[in-house]
Amino acid sequence: MSEQNPSRALLHSASLLVIIQALCATLPSSGCDSQTGVAYQGAPLLQVSGSVSIEPNAAKGPLIPALAFENGQGLDFTEVEVSGKFPADFTISVFDPPSASALRAWSAFEDEPKMAFGYITAVSATHPAHVALVHEGSSGSSCADPGAAGHGGGDAGSQAQCTQSSWCTWDQSQCYMETTTCPDAQSPPPACTTTHSGDPALKNSSRDYFAGRSSNYLVVNLAAPAKANSWLAYWLGSSAEMSAGYHLIAATQVTDAERPAAEECETRANGLAAERYNAKYGTALTVASFSAAYCGPSSEPCANAHDAELARYEFRAEADLNCPPYSLKLTPVADPAHAHIEVLIGPDPNGL
Repeated sequence: MSEQNPSRALLHSASLLVIIQALCATLPSSGCDSQTGVAYQGAPLLQVSGSVSIEPNAAKGPLIPALAFENGQGLDFTEVEVSGKFPADFTISVFDPPSASALRAWSAFEDEPKMAFGYITAVSATHPAHVALVHEGSSGSSCADPGAAGHGGGDAGSQAQCTQSSWCTWDQSQCYMETTTCPDAQSPPPACTTTHSGDPALKNSSRDYFAGRSSNYLVVNLAAPAKANSWLAYWLGSSAEMSAGYHLIAATQVTDAERPAAEECETRANGLAAERYNAKYGTALTVASFSAAYCGPSSEPCANAHDAELARYEFRAEADLNCPPYSLKLTPVADPAHAHIEVLIGPDPNGL
């Protein structure tokens, strides 16, 4: 093998450098800046710029941005890289997909893709990979407590007072309960006793490091494309096919003025669903049969297979009629990387 000519090698290297510089000039987002070191992760899967307004919360320490995806029991966090000044003026770049547990069936139709449904959030710098979401409840009543009378100010004629507080996961599979028993309604706290059961971590499962969830923007990740005219694309506010991967979705509340149109279209959709169902099965179901069967992955669980099928007919009719939403209007953001958004983050009403 002949030895390579040094001049030719130098000329070859110079030519490559010119080509690379030309590419960098024409493709500013191609990764030719300082990111191209060993830590460079490639092009982000999602990039969002804007500012965040965070309502008062109990999270401790400085807050950093993250994505939070529902997993059926709680939230899984996906880390992001941030540049600029969070929360005033920043850009977040997402390089990782959501967790496997966050990809779930949100559509009642089996031929539609799984999706991770999530939010922009702010968390403490030291936070776990996931948190349980809990419903907090409490109740108070008179209760039987033989040992209460005669202790701590109670008398034989008084009736013990019990207050029970609970913190349960969404599906009620786990609960932490505290029951406080007082000799009577006027008893001072030292005279009362408290018993507990379950995992006490549920009581403060997220308050210390979770500031809440975005209320006006959502982030979804589709495991595969959602076809045009599919129910999932319709539900997410798109009339066109939605590609696999991340999407930023603007969320606004439907106004009182807009709601009558949604109600009228829902009635027509129920009628269309009844017509289609009856034509297939030779039945005589009415509009009311479909109004009562609104259930499925994106709503309350269906009680049985029959209700699930009725719900599919209703969902399909709503999508075919392109009915406006009843409560929350979703609109995909066409170009998130160039849309400067203002995100509102607040504690969740269900105990977060």
